[in-house]
Amino acid sequence: MRALGVVALLLVTLAGLWGATEYVAAELRYAPELGPPWAALGDVHVYAPWAWVEWGRRYGSRAPALFRKAGALTTLAAVAGVAVAALAALGRKPSGASQAHGSSRWATTAEMRGAGLLREALDAVLPDELERWLVVATAARHEWKRDRVAMAQRRPLLLRALERLYSSPPQDGQDGLVVW
Repeated sequence: MRALGVVALLLVTLAGLWGATEYVAAELRYAPELGPPWAALGDVHVYAPWAWVEWGRRYGSRAPALFRKAGALTTLAAVAGVAVAALAALGRKPSGASQAHGSSRWATTAEMRGAGLLREALDAVLPDELERWLVVATAARHEWKRDRVAMAQRRPLLLRALERLYSSPPQDGQDGLVVW
């Protein structure tokens, strides 16, 4: 299926390139300056698919709109080719689990929760004094709202308040809570 996508990409892009060449040749009425065609079928001349690119380099200043259209046709064909290749890739069957590294894989959230790893991770990240932090932060927030402290100024104030938790000894009768 992968090869089919690549072949489709190449064929659609080539068809667009060739179509643009034949469009330019027809618009220029198969002028002799275009060079000899690959084949002539009656009044129709068949040129190499990439011939319009060379013609654009030589004669582009004389007919810029024509060569812009040819470029647009080629680009459109390339985009269509990519779309066809993408559709071919979407149509592929998903491959099974990789065995490149044995049976190694990432654990699911349910497996981590079952093993208690999520709780251990939270305990490792969150401080033991989380309740104290919440009390300090809540009190600070009420003060800031009352005093209309701007949001940008609150972070440094909160950090100073939390630093005071560790620099001041707990006051008696407050269960280890530091009032600031």
